[in-house]
Amino acid sequence: MLGAGCLVLLGTSGCGSDQDRVLGVGAQSPAIAPARLASVGPVVDTSTRKVTVDTYATAVCTGLAQFGVDFHAAKAHRAVAMTGTATATRSALLGYYDALDVAFDKMLATTRAAGIPNLSDGKEVAAGVVSTLDAARQAGDRYRPKAQALGGSDAKEMRTAAQKIADSSDRDVAGVMHRLSRYDGDPQFRNAFTRAITCQHR
Repeated sequence: MLGAGCLVLLGTSGCGSDQDRVLGVGAQSPAIAPARLASVGPVVDTSTRKVTVDTYATAVCTGLAQFGVDFHAAKAHRAVAMTGTATATRSALLGYYDALDVAFDKMLATTRAAGIPNLSDGKEVAAGVVSTLDAARQAGDRYRPKAQALGGSDAKEMRTAAQKIADSSDRDVAGVMHRLSRYDGDPQFRNAFTRAITCQHR
């Protein structure tokens, strides 16, 4: 399922999956398969190009898979960098949000360029997927001011505070991305996402 797949990408408990399972890294999970969207948010401009459902599925999964790689790389760097001084820990957390922004930009660009799946409600589906991903980025960005406000010189206290912020933002991002599970159930989408190699978690 699309929702389950993106949760595997992020791997936070807030998605209903085990830690470090989001985006399909290090876990065997079902193929990503979305279903029709009930409105998820404001309509977002996407490519007006009509494509087959298989082409759309491959493009969306490509964006999600790359986001998974980028997310885990940023998270791993954050974990290492947040073991130093209080100043280094604060900088590491802010750098993590910068990296997350870049990762979201790449994923959203790929998803917007995926086109409109050749379905009666394809335009609404494409816009809804983009809206959900954009909302996930905003969910993470809401924690940036909290990271910027961190102060003090005690390294241990800073790490504890920074980790709390990081865990909360990761959980919220994954929770929003879980809304993609609204797409579950459509046979055409399920088959397309099952066939697409890039949608298979390894």
